[in-house]
Amino acid sequence: MVASDDVEPMNPMQYIDTDDEAKLLAFKRINDVATQAYDVILDACPRSAERTLAIRKLQEARMWANAAVVFDGRGYPT
Repeated sequence: MVASDDVEPMNPMQYIDTDDEAKLLAFKRINDVATQAYDVILDACPRSAERTLAIRKLQEARMWANAAVVFDGRGYPT
């Protein structure tokens, strides 16, 4: 199956390794900012269910941002 923009769709469960310097830099930038946000949350928020949820959502946002880099605009069949 080919996506509407003639780009081969990806398997969302496939492990994708890369040595692409641009992607590696993007991963690092995303991780650096997520780490900064994590440090702010730990410093500014009292220990609570809400802080835990904020950290989990930050982990999720980091994961999806990295996935966006990997998929590089390609979709996958749903």
